[in-house]
Order: sequence, then C-alpha cells, then structure tokens
Amino acid sequence: MDLIKNLFKGDPYIWGIYLTLLVISIVESFSATSFLAFRSAEHYSPAMSHFTHLLFGLITVFVVLNIKPHVFRVLASFAVLASIALLVAVFFTSKVNDASRYIFGFQPSELAKFSLICLVSSLLAGGQTTEGITKSAYKKILIFSILLCGLILPENFSTSALLASVVFFLMFLGRVQMKRLMKLVLVIVCLGILGLAYILYAPDNMLIRRAGTWRGRIERSRDETPKVDQAINDKNMQVQYGHMAVANGGIVGKGPGQSQIRDFLPLAFSDFIFSIILEEGGLIVGFFVLALYFLLLLRARMIFLRCENIFQAFLLLGLAMMIVFQALTNMAVGVDLIPVTGQPLPLLSRGGSSIIMTSIYFGIIQSVSRCVMESEEQKRQEQLEAERLLLAETTMETEDNYDDITSEEGEPSFDNDDEIYEEVYESEEEIYELETEVIEESEYESEETDKYNI
Repeated sequence: MDLIKNLFKGDPYIWGIYLTLLVISIVESFSATSFLAFRSAEHYSPAMSHFTHLLFGLITVFVVLNIKPHVFRVLASFAVLASIALLVAVFFTSKVNDASRYIFGFQPSELAKFSLICLVSSLLAGGQTTEGITKSAYKKILIFSILLCGLILPENFSTSALLASVVFFLMFLGRVQMKRLMKLVLVIVCLGILGLAYILYAPDNMLIRRAGTWRGRIERSRDETPKVDQAINDKNMQVQYGHMAVANGGIVGKGPGQSQIRDFLPLAFSDFIFSIILEEGGLIVGFFVLALYFLLLLRARMIFLRCENIFQAFLLLGLAMMIVFQALTNMAVGVDLIPVTGQPLPLLSRGGSSIIMTSIYFGIIQSVSRCVMESEEQKRQEQLEAERLLLAETTMETEDNYDDITSEEGEPSFDNDDEIYEEVYESEEEIYELETEVIEESEYESEETDKYNI
C-alpha cells in the first residue's frame, strides 16, 4: 500500500483521468489501426507500437512528477531557444501529409507549446505588481508569443491558434490590464479578417505554403449541399466517412472492435479517432470521454486556487488548458463542427510526440499538485504542533494556579503528581461539557431561526 501511495503521488482524481484515458486508448487503438495492421507484415505491430508509446508515457509521468516545478522555470528560456531553432529547421525537412512538421519523427511544435507556456507563466509570476503585471513583462510575453506562434503558423495553423488562445487566457488570469487585452483582441480580429480574406480571395499563385489547403477545407465546410448528396472523393473522404461513423454509432454504439468505417476512414487512428469512439461506444462513451477532459480542467482549477506559488499555479492551469482545448478541437472536427485541423486527441490518438508531451504535461500537473498537498500537510502538522504546545502551556498554568489556590487556603498540597493530573483532567472534562452545551444550544437556536424563515 505504501509503495502505491509513494508511486502515485499527486491528485488522485487526475491519476484516475489519466489511467482511464490510457485504457480507452489501448482498446480503441486495436480497432482504429486495423487498416495499418492489414498493410503491415506483422498485424499487431501498429497496436503494439501505440502501446509502447503509452507505456513510455506512463513512465514519463512517474519521472516528471518527482521533479520540483521550479526546475521547469529555470529550463523555460533554454526550451524556448531550442524550439525556435527546431521550428526554423523544420522548414527545410521533407513534407508529411502536405506539411513539414517533423524532425527525426518529432514535432518541434510540441516542444514550442510546452516552452512558451512555461515562459509565459514565469513572466506573469515575476511581473506581478499591485496594479497588474509590469509593462516589461507584457512586452516580453507578446514578443515570444508572436515569434513562436508565427513560426508554427505556416505549417500548423490550428496549433498556433490553440497556443495563442492559451497564452491569452493566461494573461487574462495573470491580471494583465484589461485595456491592453482589448487592444490585443482588436489587433487579432483585424489580422484574422485580413488573413481570411487573403486565403479565400487571393490568386492561387500568390498563396503561400499550406494556404491552399486551408482554402479547400474552409470552402468544403461552407458547402450547404447535404452530406448524403455529396460524392465521396479524395478531398472530402475524411469528413464523409467520419459522418458515417458517428451515424452508425447511435446512442450505445456497436461495441469495441466492431467499427465498420475504420477500414475506409483515413487517419482513423489519429485525426478522426473520436469518430471511431462514437461509432463503437455511441454517445454514451463519447460524452464520458468529453467529461474526462472537463473534469481534468475542473481539478486543475481547484488546485490552481489552492496553489500559493504563482508560477506553479499558472503553469498547472496553462498545461491543463492546452490538453483540454486540443481535445475539444479534435472532437469538434470528428463531428464536423469545424474544418479538419490535424489536431490529435490527447493520449487517445496514435502518435509518439503527442503522447509523450501530453504525459509530460500530466507529470508537471501532478508535480505541482504534489507540492500543494505537501505544503498543506506541513501546515497541518505545524498547526497540530502549535495546538499541542498551547495545550501543554494551558495545563502547566492550570497546575500552577491550583498550587497557588491550595497554598493560600492552607490546604495540603498533593504529594502525588497523578492526583494533580486527575484534577486537571476533570477540569478539562467540565470545560468540554460546557462547550458542548453551548454548541448544542447554538444549533438549536439556528434550527428554530431556519424554521421561522421558512
């Protein structure tokens, strides 16, 4: 029992969320990777690869949660510099799915998300004043956010937008002056309108990198033709088969491993894993998975309110928001609420970089939670010790007063200390009984008052 307690440190609810997501991921991976298994010489290879990533992710959580959170504050600046270098280098790599996102199988954008959240949390913590954060801290947040999000944007718009959203919410919670935030929102809206107009109306020969892909996705999402009347082609295949999977699932689903669309849906194991979950588990399992991510954000908020260290509080909430925002984006794509983005479902989609970085996020969240729980336990111990000392002092004073009274009245003092402690114990019992009577009378009066109010 002690081994389990020492191993699974941190918030037990967050551990429950993490382990539940791992179990769902293992079950769904065997089903969603069937197409890869069919093409592979070893049929269990894709599922075992995913299981290996999950196992390594679990080990990563155990390691990271034992690291003090202030270490990540020290590493934030170095991580940002490394992210910038890798994001620049990724432009010169070969493309995968019409985008340059990988270096030796790793996505630098995953490191950029983590490093920017760490840096922003550090700047918000260090720039606090009675009137908000300092102008210098605000400028640094803007500079590094624009730099990193700008480098991510050409190859991965959705990741850039998610990261910018998390930074904005952190600035809002970090007491950045509302006037500055309103100006920032106005600038973002203006740039967003100009960018949308460029994507939709610029000539094809003037579109940069993935702008043509973005245009196609937006136009297909605006198509008002009913899905059942649209012919399936290479452009809309993902969305069409995703709709079929959701429709097949209904309320209770077809059962684990019983998906019929998985063999036709491209990237069923990644971008559209939620569609497969809805087909096999129905709306019941779909809402359960959604509730897990919302519960994660709720628990993170509760720990955030209990956290006394400002940096740790912002880091915890920032990483939790990144996980939940990414999950909501993937789910919205799976049910065709927004155009295809390429965002994986944290811990459920297949992909080594995403699983490892999400596990690091969970590890850091649990590290902060562990520090909060240890701090609260230390305060409880100090309070108990103070109460013991106060009780000892009260007992000594009672003994001294008793000796003074007996000496003045000429009564013989007790030769046996046990008799003194017996008298003190009886006095304490009388005080306790008196306090109990007062409390009972107070509760009775309160009940009578409530009845009168009703």
